[in-house]
Amino acid sequence: MVPYSSLNKLKFLLFDLHGVVIPLESSRVGEKNFSDLKEDLLKAEDLSIKCGVISASEDASLLEKVKMLRGLAEVLSHSIDKVSQAEKILEKYDLTYEEVGFIGDDILDIPLLMKAGFSAAPKAARREVKRIVNYVTRDSENKTALSDVLDLISRARREQK
Repeated sequence: MVPYSSLNKLKFLLFDLHGVVIPLESSRVGEKNFSDLKEDLLKAEDLSIKCGVISASEDASLLEKVKMLRGLAEVLSHSIDKVSQAEKILEKYDLTYEEVGFIGDDILDIPLLMKAGFSAAPKAARREVKRIVNYVTRDSENKTALSDVLDLISRARREQK
């Protein structure tokens, strides 16, 4: 059971890039990935949720492209310590972990997934990650993990009313 009460408290949704928005099996990042991400960011904006990327990626061209997307409040990279990156965001936006969600798929993501008020992982995530998150996204070729989580937040907010 997904804790709807924690979804309703979310003000900021953080996510990893590879494995969450960009499929791990993709050797190249295509325009469809960016088109899907743009659509997801608009959905987040409609829900009044800020979004940000926390990634260990050092792919400069990918990160530059991501930084240019409208709707991303933060893009932090080049660090395997995602908790310290998240704490910069918490301080900057005067948030608590309870108000932050995180979507991750790998071992490096576990410390932040455990601190976040809501945590999710794609169906293709590592088994160790799926064991500790609040929600595992449905497998869908037409939907990103981010999109699935945003739909879940939307449902939770409708049911709260």
